[in-house]
Parts: sequence; structure tokens; C-alpha cells
Amino acid sequence: SRPAAASAEQQAATETWHPPYGEIGSPASYVPNEVCEELVRENTQFLMDKFIFAPEYSAWLLNVAHVVSDAADPPPLDMIRSLTYFVLEVLVRSKEKASLESFMKILCSWYGTSVDACRWLLDTLLLHT
Repeated sequence: SRPAAASAEQQAATETWHPPYGEIGSPASYVPNEVCEELVRENTQFLMDKFIFAPEYSAWLLNVAHVVSDAADPPPLDMIRSLTYFVLEVLVRSKEKASLESFMKILCSWYGTSVDACRWLLDTLLLHT
């Protein structure tokens, strides 16, 4: 009887236990649809924030700004707006602030050459106060 018990113990030790996945329904049957939709929205926003706050994105945008600075004087108003929004809404909140000075130098030079950009900035600041 001793060898049979040892054999059963060895067999039990070598078998891998698996949870009863077949008995569990899909998450949609347990989680309300509104919660699933909110999770998708939050995860999507997290991934977008992760991309936008990435130092690589800042470096790429700074390179684009340098190219635009070399190509157009004054730069297009859309570019000035985009870079301004990026600096004021994203870059100042990010952990990586090393490039902030470079962005500000470019923006200052751009605003110095474009009256339309200055008007847009003042209008935007007045509307959001």
C-alpha cells in the first residue's frame, strides 16, 4: 500500500493545477457596459498622454519648429498656435523641462515677427481668464 500512495503523491505533484476558466463567463456579463466604456476611454487617454508627454515627441516637435523657423519668416500662424498650445498645455506639466527654454526662444522669435500671432495670443489669453 505504501508504493501506491507514493505513486499517487508523485502523480499529484507532477500535475499542474488549472483554474476552472470554462466556468467563468465573459467580463461583459459581470461588468456593466458603462464601466467597460469608461475603462476604454481612460486607457485611451492614458496612452495618448504617454505619447504626448514622451521626450521623443518633444524632441521631434522641436526639430519641426527649427525647420519651420529656417523655412518661413514669419512662420504660419497655425504652427505658432500649435507650438504655443503644446508648450503651455503639455510641456509645462511634463517631468522633462530641459527643452522648455529652447521652445520659448523659438516662440519669442516667432511672436516678434508676427503681429497676427500676438493678436491671437492676447485674444486667447483674454478669453480663458
